[in-house]
Amino acid sequence: MQTAALSLPDNADNARRRYAEEGYCVLQNFFPADHLQQIYDDMMAVFARQLQRLGITQAAWRDPAGLRQNLIALFKADLGAYLGAARQSQMLPGIHHLITGPVVIGALKSLGLAAPTVSTKPVCHYMTEALKIPGGYHKAPPHQEWRSMQGSLDSVVLWIPLVDMDEQSYAPECVPGSHKFGLLNTVPHVATPMVMDDRIHETEFVALHPKRGDLAIFSGFIVHRTGARGDDRVRVAMSLRYNNAAEPSYVGHAYPTPYKYDYQLELMFDNFPADHQVEELFTDLAR
Repeated sequence: MQTAALSLPDNADNARRRYAEEGYCVLQNFFPADHLQQIYDDMMAVFARQLQRLGITQAAWRDPAGLRQNLIALFKADLGAYLGAARQSQMLPGIHHLITGPVVIGALKSLGLAAPTVSTKPVCHYMTEALKIPGGYHKAPPHQEWRSMQGSLDSVVLWIPLVDMDEQSYAPECVPGSHKFGLLNTVPHVATPMVMDDRIHETEFVALHPKRGDLAIFSGFIVHRTGARGDDRVRVAMSLRYNNAAEPSYVGHAYPTPYKYDYQLELMFDNFPADHQVEELFTDLAR
C-alpha cells in the first residue's frame, strides 16, 4: 500500500484531468476552518445533550481525548442514545447548507456534473475500535459506491474530514484508475458488498491523509476501503453522494433510486405527547 500525495491542483482543468485519470482528487484548504469548526461543534453538541440527559460529565470535545471520552461514555451508557445522536448529527442544517452551497456545487460542475443533484442524505462517520457497533458497520471493505447509488455514470462521492488525518486515522484507501473498470463483481459483507476482481491488487491501494478543510472527491466507481491502521483517537468525517441529472443514461432510466424512505404510523412512546405538553409548549413560546 502507498500514501497518496496531497497537492492542490493549479487550476480546475488540472483537477478535472487528475480526477478523470485516477478516479479521485484531493483539494487542500477547500473549506474555511471556522465553517467546519461550527459544523463539528454542532455535531458534538448533539451528543452532549444526551450525556447531560444521562447525568454523565462532559469533556471538552475540541480536545481529541475529550472527544473520545464523550463518545465512548455515551456508547457504553446507552447504545440507543449514541446511535440516535449519530443519526441526528447527519440532519444538522449546517451540513446540508455546506453540501448544497455554491462552492461545492461549483466544484462538482468543474468535474463535469452539469446538473448536480444530491443522491441521499449525508453520512457522518465516527470511527475507532471502541465505537464498533456489535454486528453492524465498522470498517468498509473494498467497494464501489455506485452499486448503492445506481444513478448517473459520473456520480461523485465527497469525503470531508472534520479532524486531521494521519497514518493512524483509519485513512480511506483507494485504487487509482480502478474507476475505469466499470461495475465490478462483489461478494456479501456485513458492511457493504465487497469487490472481488483479479485486477484489484493489495499493493495498489493508496492511503489518503487529508486535513480538516481539505476535500477528497471520488468517482462512484473507484474501488476504495477503510484503512486498517488506527489508534484510539476518534476519526470524524462526512461522506456525501451526488448524481448528475443531465447524464444521458440517468435521464434515460427516468432517474431511478435504490433508496427507500418510509415511516411508521404506530406511536413509539405510549401516551406521548399528552395534550398539556403541547399546550404548555406554545403557551411558553407566546410569553
